[in-house]
Amino acid sequence: MRTLNIPAKHESHKIHVTDRSEGPIHLTRRGRLARTGAAVVAAAGISLGIAEAHSSNEPKHTYETTVTVQSPMTEWSLAQKAYPNSDPRDHLAEVQGEVDAAAGHHVQPGALPNGLEVHLRTSVPPQEQIAQDSNR
Repeated sequence: MRTLNIPAKHESHKIHVTDRSEGPIHLTRRGRLARTGAAVVAAAGISLGIAEAHSSNEPKHTYETTVTVQSPMTEWSLAQKAYPNSDPRDHLAEVQGEVDAAAGHHVQPGALPNGLEVHLRTSVPPQEQIAQDSNR
């Protein structure tokens, strides 16, 4: 550790500068508390991020169902039918992919061909689907 004395006209104006580049950093109590708090916040954020990544909008149980397209069905109505307890927007891309796979080519959104059989994963058991269809 070096101490530099900078000359001044009066004794009260002397400045002593200490160069601590040679030794370790010594944190004050406040610095140690801040460092510990930051580590706790970072750990909590990481664990929440991991928990969020593991949870998704996908239902815990999925079932396979086949829907035969009848006019005036759209991708939106297929998503509503397959996932009645969630927002259809969350499943439109999946439904469009299944429609394209069933047709064997890209189907323009909103132009579903009548009689097309679309295989979908759904959150509703088959028995409840039949009950829902009969209520409509």
